[in-house]
Amino acid sequence: MKKISVKQWRVLIGACLFQCAMVGVLINCSGVLFAQIRGEFGFTMSRVSLYNTIKSVATALAAASMTAWYFRSRKALFLFLNQLITIGSFLLLILGANGPLWYVSAALCGISCCIMNVAIPMTLDQWFPENAGTATGIAMAFSGISGAICNPLCAKLISSVGWQGAIYVLGGLMLALTIPGVLLMFHDEAPKAAAIPRKRTASESRAKGKWGVVLLVTVVLLGGSLGVTLAVNMMSIFVQSLGYSLAVGATMTTMVMIGNVGTKFLYGAMCDKIGAWRATQFCLLLEAVALLCYLLLPGCLWLLYIVSLLYGCTYALSVVGLSRAVITAYGEESSRYLGVHTSLNSAIMAGASLLVGIMVDHFGGFRSVLVLILVTVLCSFAAAELLARKTQKET
Repeated sequence: MKKISVKQWRVLIGACLFQCAMVGVLINCSGVLFAQIRGEFGFTMSRVSLYNTIKSVATALAAASMTAWYFRSRKALFLFLNQLITIGSFLLLILGANGPLWYVSAALCGISCCIMNVAIPMTLDQWFPENAGTATGIAMAFSGISGAICNPLCAKLISSVGWQGAIYVLGGLMLALTIPGVLLMFHDEAPKAAAIPRKRTASESRAKGKWGVVLLVTVVLLGGSLGVTLAVNMMSIFVQSLGYSLAVGATMTTMVMIGNVGTKFLYGAMCDKIGAWRATQFCLLLEAVALLCYLLLPGCLWLLYIVSLLYGCTYALSVVGLSRAVITAYGEESSRYLGVHTSLNSAIMAGASLLVGIMVDHFGGFRSVLVLILVTVLCSFAAAELLARKTQKET
């Protein structure tokens, strides 16, 4: 990155802190929490998947309006209130995880997640017009740093004070990171330039309104989004299904979080150097390698730890990838299409989350789920190739 000003440093630091709070604490620890809740109440895997389905449906229904509302609002206040909704959704689990509040919690969490892939990328696009990919990758990586710390912390808190106490502690930590984060991000008015790259390719200028491009971008995003569903919400349950303990599941999740950090930074930098589509293909290949190892060598624990580092790339694909793909494909219209693709992605993931739970219960394990994700990754790779060739041809 080129030399940046003091104001830019403040924004970047604030974005890092806010990303820690928004994704890295309660959201990234949900897999460990849900594994404990599932064991305590005897939930089926379908019930856990239904939580994720309702969450995705809520995101799909609210994404377009929430995104538009965000751009018209006082952004710092909007993001602070949004964080309170996330914390509130987890507090509802304490009041009644084995009743209707389980589903209300899912809906509230889904609504608060609408802005997850919009706020920081678009803010950094304004402040870092020439290195937006690298800046976004750095900031988004901090959810992995906090996730790597908070997942084992969550497991220890569950052992000492129970999963209810863990939610209280993690909720407090989330607020402690949110307040300085939003204050630094919005300490000064953003530059007047629109949140888009300064130079647009021919494919960007011609993509607007073409449903073919919408379809291809949607398929590109699916590989990472379906993969991250396993990483966030089901990794601990997946590890337990292999015969390992909850502690091993938390450690595996930590390895994924560490990989999350490195691949987000790498992916963002690669987007600036070789373009979003080639960077996406590289991360999809890493995800495919990890999935093959999960499928073929589940008894080799040390290897599972290593490939879990690679599997962290699913976060880069689903978080950084959404904003970079949309901005690359639509240019000036990116703020409009961010809401569209968040809705489309979430709607598809709602059905996929439910399907995953049914498949696990029906087949008695995650093998079929891993195959499904691997096939989706291959489809995403092919769609990225088509978009890369289209960009090359038109430029």
